[in-house]
Amino acid sequence: MQVNVNHEEQTFYQYVLKQMSVADFNTLPQQLGVSSRMASLRLKKPEKMPLGMIQTLAKILKVSDQYLVDEFQAGYDTLTAGEYKQLIQAD
Repeated sequence: MQVNVNHEEQTFYQYVLKQMSVADFNTLPQQLGVSSRMASLRLKKPEKMPLGMIQTLAKILKVSDQYLVDEFQAGYDTLTAGEYKQLIQAD
């Protein structure tokens, strides 16, 4: 497990918040098809995000799926090797 000791680095939650308007951010749970609590949990711990949520969020943020995985470790605890391979080949 990697521990981030550089507190100046932006968290995934902060990154998403900066990329969206407040109105869009407030509707993010509906866009992701999850509860507000689940959306908040996944933004705070992106390594627990399932593949479908990563793909949906990448489209909303207009970035690649691979960017979210590589930069923010999205899905690190949930993606299978096959899903990761599929994800990097799609971009």
